[in-house]
Amino acid sequence: MRVRVFTRKGCQKCREFLTFLNKYKISFIETGIEDKSAIRELMTDEYIIKNFCDKNLCIVKTPIVKINDKWMHEELFDSNHLNERKVKKIFNIQ
Repeated sequence: MRVRVFTRKGCQKCREFLTFLNKYKISFIETGIEDKSAIRELMTDEYIIKNFCDKNLCIVKTPIVKINDKWMHEELFDSNHLNERKVKKIFNIQ
């Protein structure tokens, strides 16, 4: 399973998700959205623009998670916190 996590400094949801990945020893690549090459990569994807950006094309939802070839965010969280039960299911953790 390939996991890539785009994070933002000071993002509580980002910290929660990264803590989960580390706790269950799930390999991942983390990229800060402050990185200009990350922004260029993300902004070429219509799905990202539609689901993670505001009307000014600013990224407003983080973390942006890509598992294999599927983008995720809403699937991982309930309002403001990680839904560990859902995330365990995504990663096939008992």
